[in-house]
Amino acid sequence: MKKFVAVLLAAMLCLSFAACGGEKATDKTVDAAAMFKALLNDVTYSGGVTEFEASETNVAMILGGTLPEGTEAYLAANSSSYLRCAVFACKDKDAAAAVKALIQSYIDESIDAKYNVDEVALLQKAKIHTMGRYVAVAVTDDTDNANKVIDRYFA
Repeated sequence: MKKFVAVLLAAMLCLSFAACGGEKATDKTVDAAAMFKALLNDVTYSGGVTEFEASETNVAMILGGTLPEGTEAYLAANSSSYLRCAVFACKDKDAAAAVKALIQSYIDESIDAKYNVDEVALLQKAKIHTMGRYVAVAVTDDTDNANKVIDRYFA
């Protein structure tokens, strides 16, 4: 009986430690517009960068797809319409997952097309950042600064 109680207590202790761990809070509100402006101003992009209105037409032209309903988007591209940075505030985590998949598809298809060696090199370095219902990406050689900006808002 003592062994049984000892094992039971040990199991309860392990479960209580497991309950304390886990992911960081993802219900934090992020100022997506400010984050986007910081990415535009604090990060260097090859070929320049222009902010685009996040209309369905522009999203389709740049990313090749449509955004989930209720998604607030901020996009910037260079003069050749290559994605440079984007921030998305989605209605929920599922919509954010769909946006992440859309961006990943854009990156994968662009790399597979190999239409521009320099662009492919940038896309291979791109990392899609997510936190809760937010998604951010920067396509740049200046990845350290891009990561710092994104980390500042996602911390």
